[in-house]
Amino acid sequence: MKVMKYTTLAGLLVIVGALTMRSAWAETWVYVPDMSQLKYQLYPGGLIYFRNLSDFSTAALGCCYNYSIDTTTQDGRNTWATILSAIAQHSPLYLGIPDGQAQGIVTEVGIW
Repeated sequence: MKVMKYTTLAGLLVIVGALTMRSAWAETWVYVPDMSQLKYQLYPGGLIYFRNLSDFSTAALGCCYNYSIDTTTQDGRNTWATILSAIAQHSPLYLGIPDGQAQGIVTEVGIW
């Protein structure tokens, strides 16, 4: 009986932990209808900061250095290549940013 109680308790803790971690990874999607309107700044060391995502969504923090990508990683290079392609074509794109008016990295990009 004790083993069953501890197993149930452990299971509940795992579920609560997973839900807590999931909320930390929550995203807000910012739709940019014309990526050529996006303003950004490149920093030495491979960081790229976006300056005006709040122009496209009230869920994004205002100017200036709140959202970034790190081009020293493969994911960052892929993200930056996708963004540059959309800028060149004046295409729309969704950008995934941290939820809850928080600074952070652009976690996902895409159009669907």
